[in-house]
Amino acid sequence: ALKLFLRHPFLPVSLAIAVVLLAYGLVRSGQVPFEFFPSLDGKTIIGQVVYPDGTPASITTEAARRMERSLREISEKIAEEESLRGTSKTPASADRTAPRGPVMLTYLQVGSVTSGNQGAGDRQSGSHVAQVQAELHEATLRNVTSDRVIQMWRQAAWIFPGAERINFQSENIGPGGKPLEFKILAPRDRVADLESAVKVAKETLAKYSGVYDIRDDSNPGKTEFQFTIKDSAKSLGIRQEDLSESIRAAYYGAEVQRLQRDRHEVKVMVRHPTEERRSLASFQDLRIRSADGIERPLSELADIKVTQGYSEINRLDQLRAITVSAELDTSKANASTIATDLKSKLVPELIAKYPSLRFRWEGQLQVTSESFISLVFVFSIAF
Repeated sequence: ALKLFLRHPFLPVSLAIAVVLLAYGLVRSGQVPFEFFPSLDGKTIIGQVVYPDGTPASITTEAARRMERSLREISEKIAEEESLRGTSKTPASADRTAPRGPVMLTYLQVGSVTSGNQGAGDRQSGSHVAQVQAELHEATLRNVTSDRVIQMWRQAAWIFPGAERINFQSENIGPGGKPLEFKILAPRDRVADLESAVKVAKETLAKYSGVYDIRDDSNPGKTEFQFTIKDSAKSLGIRQEDLSESIRAAYYGAEVQRLQRDRHEVKVMVRHPTEERRSLASFQDLRIRSADGIERPLSELADIKVTQGYSEINRLDQLRAITVSAELDTSKANASTIATDLKSKLVPELIAKYPSLRFRWEGQLQVTSESFISLVFVFSIAF
């Protein structure tokens, strides 16, 4: 072989290039799964529950406590099983309130949810959201991984009636974002197409094995009334602003005067009685005074539509944006393979159906791509 290489000096170089190209082709084709930064065993695990906007804090708190109890019961169960087998490595805690087993302590928070891996819908606040954060013992002091604890936690917590989203995850060390995360963008007059595309994307993700916790950041808000002024009302000189001001004055109040009390100024507000403000029947009969001095019912002047609003609206490059994300079990699936499949099948299908849509890939795939670009740039400088 040495003599052959000496006679043909370009042969070893050609073989090396061929091996590199073969390896690159195997990875790009998906024959060899590639993971730039594998998930490590985390020490912190998080469970989140999100109810519809406006849910009382008492309901959210009870759900979070139930989630916390289920985690403590799992830890106690693991400790009992390891004790019977004689395989326990976890030391006893000095805190009598701490559970036995891999869970070292738990922390319940109502009013806001966050997570270690920033992604879609991970930052929310209000009485309708809560989370339970738990610290596990060091990996050398337990026999179960954080992923296994999360899996058992998800099964034990089971169903939360009325909840919009239940999420269990580990605070892993690695690239930021979710394993699968992308934005779908559309002009503001194509919101219906955008929502339909998001629904199709989530249904498609659910078909892949190992993909779970699929969600988007288009969170529904409270029920609201939308008014459209009628042409007959416009002919009377009534504007949309007149309707808005009259409704606001009836329910929030209108300032009629200000009184000076010592060093403070007191506003005097006038509004409808509490009984009338609590009744939808009274709302339909709300009177609006026109320029001719005649008071007419609201239903006579405007079309009233009851709809569900949004708790938040996200935009990017002046386009309405909804982020779709999902967690991934790396033992069953590969993020790059799924993303490649989505780009070749789902994206062209949705663009053909809704031409105004745009896609932007984010999460760990974006971080990985940026890292490779940096490596290429550094190597080009080095050589």
